[in-house]
Amino acid sequence: MLDVDVTRRLVCEPRSRAVPSATLERSAAVCARFGQRFVWSEHHLKAEELEPLRQRGDKLMDAVLSTYAPRPADDVLLVLRRAARDDAGSLAASALEEICAPPAWVDWAMVARGQDVFCRWAPLAGVVLFNVSLVGGFSAPLITRVLAQTGYLVGDGRAVLKRLFDTGRLLL
Repeated sequence: MLDVDVTRRLVCEPRSRAVPSATLERSAAVCARFGQRFVWSEHHLKAEELEPLRQRGDKLMDAVLSTYAPRPADDVLLVLRRAARDDAGSLAASALEEICAPPAWVDWAMVARGQDVFCRWAPLAGVVLFNVSLVGGFSAPLITRVLAQTGYLVGDGRAVLKRLFDTGRLLL
């Protein structure tokens, strides 16, 4: 993984990832999606590469859903906990054991270090999210159209603030 010195002050050197207009006009691999133009590269997956990934499943969860048939409004974790409490040898109990067990490859020292980095930089990340990313993302033409049609960030100020807080909670 990356070896980062968290004691050093962060120095931002922003670089634009925008492709110059001249390059876009010369390139045969220019794509336009969601109001943005970009050059297709070897780093983008093609549809035929993505399709097999869509077909991958989770046999254990398929069995859980088939056995317990939770309704769309049900919290599947609560369904599993109730079923496991009633029968310690059930599919629910083994599913909970697998779901809750951390993978063997987890490096707990690295997790602790990541937590330290997050705590140090979370305030700055929030500023960037709300003042740069949110504004930039909401300025894309297609997104702007959706915002106007849904009224997502207009109307009652308290509702807008609640939506912004809901977005911010994703960080935590």
